[in-house]
Amino acid sequence: MKKTLALMLLLFSFSSVSHAGTETKSLNGLNYQVYTPVSYDASKSYPLVLVLHHSTGRGVDMIERWKEMADKKGYVIVAPDSKEAAVWGIPEEAPHVLAVLDAVKNGYPIEAKRVYVMGFSAGATFAYYFALTEPDIFAAAAALGGRLDWVEEQTRARAGMKAAIPVLVLQGREDIMVSPDAADNAESTLKAAGYLVKKMVIGGLDHTYPSDVNWHAVKWFEKAQ
Repeated sequence: MKKTLALMLLLFSFSSVSHAGTETKSLNGLNYQVYTPVSYDASKSYPLVLVLHHSTGRGVDMIERWKEMADKKGYVIVAPDSKEAAVWGIPEEAPHVLAVLDAVKNGYPIEAKRVYVMGFSAGATFAYYFALTEPDIFAAAAALGGRLDWVEEQTRARAGMKAAIPVLVLQGREDIMVSPDAADNAESTLKAAGYLVKKMVIGGLDHTYPSDVNWHAVKWFEKAQ
């Protein structure tokens, strides 16, 4: 009986720290998803990617796009939901998203110097915002189909300051919702502010987020190490 009880406690302890697969959590009214790779081992440390969804999207959409990459490269993914389903509140929701990020960093073995941010559409604009306002938290950023000019105030505040992180600007050539001009503007504006920037225009891509785009983001993140 004692041996059986000890075994049950051991198994419970292991399951409580393994965090395998996807977990749904909530903090301060903000729901979020955390995905850990199939090779997850709580005794090791992992890079972390904060992935920000598009308008009308949800964190689970981003997790589905990142599962394969997370498993292949050994990344932990966190994807919060905006409080309003239609749109992110920028900058109002930034403190809540950062609180979620802290919770994941405290609850999982994360490499502090390998925390990245990526977003799509409105989430890309939010990723730009974090690249401009939180360079001490994120090691690199990637933005797909977003508008930097929606966070002009933060851009102006960073102008002339030492850029802390590299930014990858991803743009679909066939995107008619956010035109390639927006990527051109982001590239030139960030470079003028002293940022290391790479712009990549993807042929045949409209305003969508196929999961293979993540290869470009991960290559960029790993180059920033």
